Amino acid sequence: MSRIAGVDIGATNVRLQVVERGKTIWASNGPTQRYADGPSLLREALGGFAVDALCIAVAGPVTNGAADLTNGDLRFDEAELPAVLGVPRVLVVNDLVALATEVRHLDDACLLPLGQSRRRLGACAVLAPGTGLGMAMVTPEGRVLPSEGGHAPFAPVDPLEQEVLGILAAELGYVCWEDVLSGPGLQNLYRALRQVWGAAADGLAAADIVESGLTLADPVCRQTLETYCAILGSAAGALCVTGCAEGGLYLGGGLPPRLAGLLPSSAFRRRFEERGRMSAYVSNIATLVIKDDAAGLAGALRLAGELGKAQRV
Repeated sequence: MSRIAGVDIGATNVRLQVVERGKTIWASNGPTQRYADGPSLLREALGGFAVDALCIAVAGPVTNGAADLTNGDLRFDEAELPAVLGVPRVLVVNDLVALATEVRHLDDACLLPLGQSRRRLGACAVLAPGTGLGMAMVTPEGRVLPSEGGHAPFAPVDPLEQEVLGILAAELGYVCWEDVLSGPGLQNLYRALRQVWGAAADGLAAADIVESGLTLADPVCRQTLETYCAILGSAAGALCVTGCAEGGLYLGGGLPPRLAGLLPSSAFRRRFEERGRMSAYVSNIATLVIKDDAAGLAGALRLAGELGKAQRV
């Protein structure tokens, strides 16, 4: 039985597990920013353990087996890493590919449903807001299709969102979904809404915006969260229509679980279903928050296991 490892590398944190005979024998996690290059990160994360197959899930697009962190400076190349690390088989995938690989295997206990629609067979969509905004599709046969849809243009729905877009466009030029739905995007949204309210910007961190909004300690923070949930619903609905995701929409990343108490009563589901002539179609699609923050790592381990099996054939 081969020894495998999976690693989930985001712009903020890196998490790795080494598994042998179905049991975890080593685990590590830490901040991504402390490493000067990809190989150094992997060497330290592996803790000296030799493995037969390694799957690296990276928060960035993968081209010809290589990926750069979209919101960072690290690079990972599956053609170079076997010799550098002494690992026979290395696979580099987008982090949403790893997460999407796992969604069909998640127990209902790991999921928070939003709305009455239930999981069913068919294509699935995955959307994960964190430091960035990842998207992916899963075909009915289980094939994962990577996407950089988070960088598609933000599409405002109401006058307030149009005003927010105008403010952010004056600052950023191009405004994409990630610019309003990621952690930094939440800060952008808060800053724009403060301007709408005629208040000076105060540079509040995303975690503080969430805390003040959920506790009703600050009205602009609360409106930021309400607006965020509505925009998230619009982005999720657009993704599901684009991919005919009748099997469900899965929300991963760090932000949706933190907003689990607000999302059910927010405009998320209403905006998700507001698809004009396609509203009835979308109303039957389940929307679920992934509560297991290790689901992406589990997907990377699953892919590493498949890689290890292929090696032994």
